[in-house]
Amino acid sequence: MLSNRKMNLTEFDEMMKLTFELIKSHSDIKDSEQVDWKGQVHDLLPDGLESEGNYFYTFFDETDSIVGYAWCVDKEENLRLIAYIGVKKEYQRKGYGLEIMRTVCDYAKQDGINKMVLGVEKNNLPAYQLYLKEGFNVEGEEDIRYIMMKEL
Repeated sequence: MLSNRKMNLTEFDEMMKLTFELIKSHSDIKDSEQVDWKGQVHDLLPDGLESEGNYFYTFFDETDSIVGYAWCVDKEENLRLIAYIGVKKEYQRKGYGLEIMRTVCDYAKQDGINKMVLGVEKNNLPAYQLYLKEGFNVEGEEDIRYIMMKEL
């Protein structure tokens, strides 16, 4: 069973590195291309990790090793976006993504949220299958990803 706490800045930087490794593995971005994620994130989070309506979690295993991260964002009164869930490569395929997903959905429900939404790359089959298993349904489609929603 995983434990979690509010993310700190060092962990946020690690989460962003993990995010862009995932993006590169599922897209045409080359290692030589630079992504100005710090500039983009500053626009989304003017108050950093304290930006209103944003929830950042770091998840740990029983040895206190970081397993993964989650970032959720309130979009409407009763709707929360799962902006990111990531599990470090060495911990993948062990059920941790599912546990993180369930935890952030439980937190949202405790906060009075009744719908969760997320986007998943069309070619990220393991994540897509996980979300279907957890009751998310495809609500829309964009060029490279599906928009999925779940009633809590």
